[in-house]
Parts: sequence; structure tokens; C-alpha cells
Amino acid sequence: MNLNNIKRSFRLQMPPENPLDAGPAYGSRLYEAAPNITPIVTYSVLFLSAVLFFLTDLQNGHDTEMLTRLGHRSHFAILMQDWWGLFTAAFFHGSTMHIIMNSMALFSIGAVFEKAIGSLKTLAIFLIIAFISSGFQLLVTVLPFYLETLSPPLPHPESLGSSLGLSGIIAGLIGLMWGGWKRWTSFLAIFNYRLLRFVFFWQILCFILTWTKVAPIANTAHISAFVFGFFLGLWMCYGTKRGALWCGLTIATVILCIGGLVAFHIKIYNAYEPIILSLKEQGFF
Repeated sequence: MNLNNIKRSFRLQMPPENPLDAGPAYGSRLYEAAPNITPIVTYSVLFLSAVLFFLTDLQNGHDTEMLTRLGHRSHFAILMQDWWGLFTAAFFHGSTMHIIMNSMALFSIGAVFEKAIGSLKTLAIFLIIAFISSGFQLLVTVLPFYLETLSPPLPHPESLGSSLGLSGIIAGLIGLMWGGWKRWTSFLAIFNYRLLRFVFFWQILCFILTWTKVAPIANTAHISAFVFGFFLGLWMCYGTKRGALWCGLTIATVILCIGGLVAFHIKIYNAYEPIILSLKEQGFF
């Protein structure tokens, strides 16, 4: 592994304020606008999220039964058997303000991202980031229960929580833009130092809102997705040969997430095994 390549990855990593300034001075390609294509994946995700929100919240007042019927799963259900719930969690939201803010952010950021790298890659990246953000949020939420002996009386399945929202995907895209803008300079149409500064400020505010119990925010989902996106962006930017470190960190993050989920599954399943049939009859998974 070449130390100079690692240093080069961080050199002038901050994007220019003016996209037209991109080039040799920033160690990047010259600015090139993305092709004017329809970001069908981004628009489809927004449409799906809007439909699900209408069915689960606007029409039924955040009906948990309707959420489950349409594909949302609690952390407990995911750990038991419904692993695909890590992907679907991103498409559900908990309030009108929640979906409006996430939709506005994804509409702007996702469209630019998809035009730059194409729809198929965007779909794959959306799904893997959704998995990573939901996975790490689950691990941190369930960790206190995992560390306990989980001997009777067992915690109620609902106390293990659940995840909602597109914010993890949005954070992951911003992280990827930061890592990969030197190659895909069309990201600079929306990604710049002001956006990065706002994201850091917003995350600090999210920590404060969570700490003061004003609002429960999935901070782990945001941070894990952002870090994973940054690693993935650097890997995509520099390639596997020049970016061996970033390739390794990206893969290690996925392995850590999957390994943690498997370990949690084994312990939680074993703890609840005597009452699994009863919980199934009650519809917990």
C-alpha cells in the first residue's frame, strides 16, 4: 500500500466553491456537467415513499399494523427472520415534517448524483447504503439488550425499536460525493463546502435534539452511512489499485455490519426461543 496514495486521497479534499475552479489545482478532473437524463430511481424512491406515507400516516394515523402489512419491520422482527426489513425501513417516515425534509433533500442531491453515475449504479448504492444505515442503527439500539444476559423477564419486543426514513441514504450520498467528487466533478453542481458545513451543523443539532429528548433521531444511521459513503466514494474515485485502503475499509464496514447482525440474531433468538410461537401469534414477526 503506497503511503503517497493515501496522502493524495486527502489532499485538497474540500471542493471548490465554484465548480469551474475544479481541475489540476484541486487534483481533480475539470468540471463537466452531468448528462440531462431523468433520474428515474430518485423519483421512483420519492414516489414510493410518498405513497407509503399516505397509506400509513395520512390515511391511517401512523397505523403500525398498516406499516407491517406494507413492509416495515421492527428491529426485533428483523433480527428474528425478516432481514429484508433493513432495506425497506428507508421508505417509511414518522411524520409530515420528516418526509418533507427528507424528500426535499433527496430530490436535490439524489437527482444530481443519479445523473452523474447512472440509474443502475444509483439503485445499487441506494440499497447498500440503506442496509448499512439501518444495520448499524439496529446494532446500536439493540446493543444494551445484547450485553445483558437476556434472562427472564425478557424486554418487550417493541422496546428494541425500529428505524424509519431516507435520511440514511441522503447522508450516505453526501459522504460519497465528498469522497468521489474529484472524479465525478458534476457532483459540484450541488456539492460544495457550504453543503458539507451545513451537514456537520445539522448533525450536531440532531445530537442535541436527541440528548434533550426533543426528538428521537437515528444519529447512528446518519453517521454510519456518511462514513461508509465516504469510503465508497474514495474507492470509486481512485480505483481498487490506487485506493486499496478505501476498498478495504468499505468491505470491512459491510463485514462488520453483517457480522454484528448475525451475532445479535443468534443471541436474541436463543433468548426468546421458548416463547417464539407465542410472539408469532401476536404478530411481532
